[in-house]
Amino acid sequence: MNIPMKKIAIILLSLMVVSTVSYAKDRPKENYEAYTKTYGKILKTMHKELKKAPKTGDVTIDFLYELSSHHKGTLAMVENELTNGDNPVIWQFARGIKRTHYKRKDQMELLIKQLKKEKLVDKEKEAQYLAQYEGIISEMLKEMEEADCTENVDKAYLLQMIASHKATNKLAEQFVQYSSNITVQEIATKMIERQTKELKQMEKFVREIR
Repeated sequence: MNIPMKKIAIILLSLMVVSTVSYAKDRPKENYEAYTKTYGKILKTMHKELKKAPKTGDVTIDFLYELSSHHKGTLAMVENELTNGDNPVIWQFARGIKRTHYKRKDQMELLIKQLKKEKLVDKEKEAQYLAQYEGIISEMLKEMEEADCTENVDKAYLLQMIASHKATNKLAEQFVQYSSNITVQEIATKMIERQTKELKQMEKFVREIR
């Protein structure tokens, strides 16, 4: 039987057009419930850690402590997605965030040890910085809590990570205005650049995922 080439092409095309991002498979409800329960604990711990981040009098050291605390929460969010999500593309993306955050976290902890030896204390500047910091963190935690508007683990993770990334970008932008430490300014600037790219990718995933 001769099948027209045009029909063959259409059949092949229909087989090939399968979006990996929109990959979906039925997931037991308990996986979503497990994800949500763990996420609630992560958010509670992140809130606690960010609120109790040391206030040293030096804006640069304060920022590093705050970012280190936030990164711990981000890494816990990634592990929660890898445990309960089921989209291989989102897994791969999450692992990329995990690698970056581990590397940056180690770098920050080393810098804290170095900078504590020569603190540049300015209580007035710190007070101004912290007032803005409190506002950014409160808004972030509220948005991260409200981001859970779907029963799809992968989509929930993306929406929550988007809220997290936006907040840390704001925090980094604010920090650069208050600190004169070039090394940490560069870390903050590079973080903004990388996370801005990640934000665009995550927003694209959210639009495509089922």
